[in-house]
Amino acid sequence: QFRSANKIVKNQRRENKSNRMEGKTYKGMSKGKVMSDNKPRELKNACNSKFCEKSALRHCSYFSEDMRKEMFEMLWKMTWDQKRIYVTNLIECSKKQRTLLEHSRRSNTQYYFLKHNTNRIQVCAKMFLSTLGISEKMVRLWINASGLHCTQMNPGKQQAVKTKAKRETSQGQLYIKRLSFLRKWLEDVPKLESHYRRQYTAKY
Repeated sequence: QFRSANKIVKNQRRENKSNRMEGKTYKGMSKGKVMSDNKPRELKNACNSKFCEKSALRHCSYFSEDMRKEMFEMLWKMTWDQKRIYVTNLIECSKKQRTLLEHSRRSNTQYYFLKHNTNRIQVCAKMFLSTLGISEKMVRLWINASGLHCTQMNPGKQQAVKTKAKRETSQGQLYIKRLSFLRKWLEDVPKLESHYRRQYTAKY
């Protein structure tokens, strides 16, 4: 009877562990004691920030609810190791450019991406966490556990991101239009041979 009861407890623990990994309702444990049921993981509301709408870098509005649901379900079918690798590969870091708070402990700026097909599209932290149904604490633990402190964004790529962002703004688009107009105007101007090339021309 003792063995039977012990087997039931092990099966319950195994099932509880599996439910937690799959994002389902599971029993919380504290010092070996069973606590109340923890809520299942769920897809939370998408980002509706006005700042993100105007941002040239973040494209939160690109993702539909169906796309977000597909990413959420895919993540919670993975094992814990697969989840950690998937999430940390969608985060990039660069050294913080400036410090507004004197006692700030944050040394890196983190950039969050969501993947659609083969494209990685930058979003805000809220959109990233709510779509994948994970917490900021979990992300921080996974980044530290990876030993990589997330994928480091090299200075060249960081500058390319900033340049792309500037080009996508209204001022950047106006600059591109003016630049293309100027180039076309210069190409249409009649050309004359330079007098420095007299030895190569038939004109005297």
